[in-house]
Amino acid sequence: MEEIMLNLVSEILYLILTIAVFFTIRYIRRRTSDEEMEAVRAIVEDGVLFVQQAYRHLDGEDKYNMAVASITSILKQKGIKIKDDELKMLIESILKRLKGEWGDLWDKESQSP
Repeated sequence: MEEIMLNLVSEILYLILTIAVFFTIRYIRRRTSDEEMEAVRAIVEDGVLFVQQAYRHLDGEDKYNMAVASITSILKQKGIKIKDDELKMLIESILKRLKGEWGDLWDKESQSP
């Protein structure tokens, strides 16, 4: 009887440990993913601002292509993979937000020599 109880307790502890490891791994992956996403957002925002400043003489599509090239290069250097459609979505959403924040200054910045 004592041996059965010991085996039962052992199995229960094994099950609890397995569940704890599962949730710990899941938490770490989610946290890493969130941190990586924040890093991607920061890189995209910096890339959009850089292109706006450095290539103000270019039109919208050329600026977009320059932003994609520079952002993709930085992400590759950091070992971060992102799909093209996700990158486009991030660039567009950050660009829209920045234009809203900067207002008329955004367009004036583009027209400055």
